[in-house]
Amino acid sequence: MSTAIENRIWSDILQAVEKRLNRQSFDTWIRPIQFERCDEFGHMLYLRAPNHVVKDWVSSNYSDVLDDSLAELNLSEYQLDWSIEEESQAASLINAKEDGEVTVLDLEEKRSSSSNKNNGSSLFSLLEAAQSDGLTPGATTFVDIEPLENSLNPKCSFQTFVVGSCNQFAHAAALAVAEAPGKTYNPLYIYGGVGLGKTHLVHAIGHAIKERNRYLRLSYISSERFMNELINAIRYDKTQTFREKYRSIDILLMDDIQFMAGKERTQEEFFHTFNALYDGQKQIVITSDCPPREIPTLEERLHSRFEWGLIADIEPPDL
Repeated sequence: MSTAIENRIWSDILQAVEKRLNRQSFDTWIRPIQFERCDEFGHMLYLRAPNHVVKDWVSSNYSDVLDDSLAELNLSEYQLDWSIEEESQAASLINAKEDGEVTVLDLEEKRSSSSNKNNGSSLFSLLEAAQSDGLTPGATTFVDIEPLENSLNPKCSFQTFVVGSCNQFAHAAALAVAEAPGKTYNPLYIYGGVGLGKTHLVHAIGHAIKERNRYLRLSYISSERFMNELINAIRYDKTQTFREKYRSIDILLMDDIQFMAGKERTQEEFFHTFNALYDGQKQIVITSDCPPREIPTLEERLHSRFEWGLIADIEPPDL
């Protein structure tokens, strides 16, 4: 069988599978699979998955879909033979920037001429917003706050996470990120109600990454704490130190991004931090209580960036 015919068979299989899955599921789990070759005598299709997470998920959840697709094409006699890449090279599924995307440096240069004259009003509005939210700017100086990996809860690991139908997707995505930070699903955005396990998964990702490479610089922080640090950095003229602190790490785990809603200065700072980390292929994991576009007064440019990666929800368990 020629290579052209083999590729056509695989293309037909993909089309048949795509009809049976929603777009997110297809793009997340099927599209990363690579077709290697077809053995028409042994009736084998040789496939290569980017990592064990993808292979195991597809085998466990989409075996019927694959069987039905093969049957539709009169290929029921064919069996699937899987191989795994030695190193996971799966790219983010939604990682293409819009045409003409502005770089961090471009944005900083455009803002530099007006930043000084706006600094006073920006600082005032930021402090006012923080105080209205019950925060206490100045209660802790900027240098006192070090949100490093020691902020991770030792009880929150993948081993202690209870997996069910309500959280399987988010759990599998978290495992993939822990296996290949910065390469698979970046950013990873996990959302769901209070007490459903979002923070547990974030801590589990942090622990798993540090177990594999203890030299990676990891920061776990809530969006409120990020805002508090920014307030104090501005007050104590430590803005550059603040930026270097968060733009030089390898892994950013941020909880409860929804609390940035309405905080324009904080959103602007996080926007540039996000760009710096993303452009450096550093892993970003974010949690929220709702999808990005349902966060009120969150800037469109942040909506867009959160959607560059994978969005996974955790639903309430079936009782």
